[in-house]
Amino acid sequence: MIEVARLELQALAEFRQITLEQHTSGYKWLTASLLAVNGGAAAALLSADKIRLTDVRWAFVAFVFGILLSLASARLNQSFAMKALPSLQEMSGYWASVMVTGARDDAREKALNGKAKSSMRGAWLGQAAGWASALSFVVGVVLVGLNVR
Repeated sequence: MIEVARLELQALAEFRQITLEQHTSGYKWLTASLLAVNGGAAAALLSADKIRLTDVRWAFVAFVFGILLSLASARLNQSFAMKALPSLQEMSGYWASVMVTGARDDAREKALNGKAKSSMRGAWLGQAAGWASALSFVVGVVLVGLNVR
């Protein structure tokens, strides 16, 4: 039993480390990319000499909306990651105690797993905001293409 607890504790620590590293690097890259394409497109419209802003105002709005959505995506994902950490910590504490005592508690394990799943409810919102930001860029590009003569 103590060996099982040690392995669970080690697996949780590795999972937490890998999740944090991948989450951090992936969302840094994704947020920067979404901000860059939407911000760059909005700036290009503002600085273009041969394009009247009145002709592409809705495209500009789409790019600004894409910027806001990319920031919302980053914030939402950060929030859900922070929500998940306490339940992972609590699981680690449980398995550390099992390592010492050798006694498992099925009800406690079930409750901890439920808590971990519960902390991730709604996590899809961050991903949806990221996809909506990318879609805003595409909509903006299409609107520019339709309105440039």
